Amino acid sequence: MKKINITKLDDFIFSFCDQIKGYKKIMLVAPHWRVVDGLIANINFFTNGKYLVQTLLDFARPDGAMSDFFAQYKRIIALQNMLLSTVPSITIAVPRSLIYNTIDPKRLQQAVMIFKPQEAHNLYNLATMFASVGYVRVDLVQYGGEFAIRGDIVDFSIDGQIGYRLDFSANTIESIRSFDPKTQLSIQNNLPSANFMPISEFFYYGLNEKMDRNSVFDFLGDQSLVVLMDGVRYAIEDLCSEQAISSEDAVLQVNQSMVNQNNLWKKMDVCEIGPLSQM
Repeated sequence: MKKINITKLDDFIFSFCDQIKGYKKIMLVAPHWRVVDGLIANINFFTNGKYLVQTLLDFARPDGAMSDFFAQYKRIIALQNMLLSTVPSITIAVPRSLIYNTIDPKRLQQAVMIFKPQEAHNLYNLATMFASVGYVRVDLVQYGGEFAIRGDIVDFSIDGQIGYRLDFSANTIESIRSFDPKTQLSIQNNLPSANFMPISEFFYYGLNEKMDRNSVFDFLGDQSLVVLMDGVRYAIEDLCSEQAISSEDAVLQVNQSMVNQNNLWKKMDVCEIGPLSQM
């Protein structure tokens, strides 16, 4: 692990921009969210917008202790960008964003679909698939993460801003149109396709399937760079203390989740920058 000692935020930005040269996927781990807005603005300015800069929210826990739909949606978008984006990306996270197991990247990639006219789909299997990746079945789609099946019509909305209506004849898509979930009025008819993606990283696995035990670092792949801001290790200890785990065991467990999962950490470069007196 490379260690760079600096004390000012400006120096950190210059050092960070120098370290990321040559990498297409970078994970920047900050100790807390208070510094993130400033980091995003400075990184975009000093890199001239050459990177997709995003945040990986920290809602994710499969035990019901999660925040709202927006957080789930933004998190799954970030994971998808980490996995599929062809543009160099910088993902900013905090320790809580990283410590929980998540979905297998291959499973997420398989769940991203593009519906097209003349495709054949069994409506029962389609309903099962929607439900398995986080969508809720309703009578009328009005919000993000909802789907409805009325006869030969299938409605769904990913983000609640735009919905898609698939008109079936038997088990074949006859046409696709977009609509406004708030008014139910059509926006555009005869679309060539409709993109579909999960809205939660916690898929329904069925009685005989085991839950995926993947780290978010699995979405970065080989030859990626992880930059740890000074204070991250202390933030991890504080987080685990909140969960009533001893500090020593907690750090070990978190580091195993972050570092040893599938031995992926060995394929990455790691750089720690700090301490920062302005943190």
